[in-house]
Amino acid sequence: MNPMEPARNTLDEINDENNINQSISQDEEQFDASSKQAPMAFTEQLIQQLPKNNEGRNKWLMEYGSSDEARTLRNQHKANVENQQSI
Repeated sequence: MNPMEPARNTLDEINDENNINQSISQDEEQFDASSKQAPMAFTEQLIQQLPKNNEGRNKWLMEYGSSDEARTLRNQHKANVENQQSI
């Protein structure tokens, strides 16, 4: 057995992985920015996984969300604003 064989195998594996990564990178470059964006529904599902007391989560849902929870947050926010204006 050649003592250099394990190192050669490791180098071959690294080269194979680099070739795969390069191929993936080239494939990604073929897509334009809009095709890389996640659909809003999927994005909203990800945002909803954040803790409910997270201000960024709730702000995003109020501004961009279309779910029942987003509508509820907008209605609550609207009611809070109206209450503050009447004080």
